[in-house]
Amino acid sequence: YKVLESLDATAAVRHFRNLLWCEARRSGLPSHKVVVSLDTNISDGGIDAKIEGVPNTDSLLINGNSYFQIKTGKSFKPWQISSLEKELSRKARTKPTKELLGKTVKACLDKNGRYVLVTFGYDLTPLQHSNTRQNLEELFRTCGYSNPTVEVLGQGQLVGLFSSYPSLCLELLNRADFTFQTVDGWKTNEDMKSILQLADSQKGFVEDIRSTMRG
Repeated sequence: YKVLESLDATAAVRHFRNLLWCEARRSGLPSHKVVVSLDTNISDGGIDAKIEGVPNTDSLLINGNSYFQIKTGKSFKPWQISSLEKELSRKARTKPTKELLGKTVKACLDKNGRYVLVTFGYDLTPLQHSNTRQNLEELFRTCGYSNPTVEVLGQGQLVGLFSSYPSLCLELLNRADFTFQTVDGWKTNEDMKSILQLADSQKGFVEDIRSTMRG
């Protein structure tokens, strides 16, 4: 959690991009469907990443288009409606309207896409998570979108997603250059993908072990 909290904007986008690439491959989507730029200084219209396609398994991704807004640090408190209003309207103390929404946020909602707010700065409590989601839905409804699709990811959800990929966890911990490999990484090596050929004596030995354990 402390590692996620300490990431700056560029590092957070880079790590989240790697997570989306992994999820795309696991879900049967080509990696080029993941659109993310590490140029965090350029205007993004309110969206840092998008992905399109139809995954073939349960995933962070869903059928259709998902658009991700990535936030870092402690200054942005997503459960507070004032923080969400400032983020969506780009103006302090201003209620968002359809005209004030970022261009890419508007495109997401116009296409009935899923808007996903990702906050690296906080481990959201269940109440904070619910309030963030409800406030986003209400603000989008005031902009004229009657049935917006909204999701929120805090540190807790991010840890769960990253933990499925040991190599991404090692990278987050700055241990990606170690000489050892995790089991999940090692089993993807070419020399570990060949079909196992056992001699009769080896097969017998394996069966002896299985019989002993089952007995």
